[in-house]
Amino acid sequence: MPKNTTIIGFGSPSRYFQGRGQLNKLEFYSRGFGTKVLALIDSFFFPAMTVRLEGLYAAGDSTITTEEFRKEVTEKEINRVKAVAKERGAEVIVGIGGGKTLDTTKVVGHFLDIPIIVAPTTASTDAPCSALSMV
Repeated sequence: MPKNTTIIGFGSPSRYFQGRGQLNKLEFYSRGFGTKVLALIDSFFFPAMTVRLEGLYAAGDSTITTEEFRKEVTEKEINRVKAVAKERGAEVIVGIGGGKTLDTTKVVGHFLDIPIIVAPTTASTDAPCSALSMV
């Protein structure tokens, strides 16, 4: 390849929503992909976020169950979350948290061939737009 050649690549999610209150619309957004939702949530946010999500989904046409992310992206954690998703019949998986939580969400969605939704809680993470997951 010549030295002066510039290569540009771009990949992005099929949909991207940003702005105040978007998490309050999660039931509406996820319903477009399926009605049985599993949310994988960072341990820091897990108790409060579970209550919030259950309230959001109570009035909608979808159901949600939550699962606490166990801090590291490992094959053991990926297999555990895959088993939980299968057991609960998840049609969609939502990741809420930092990069490790979102990486795990993406891997599980890939292996189960179900749609993923990511809600980053850390502005500096590249996990929402990266096609890779670090294991």
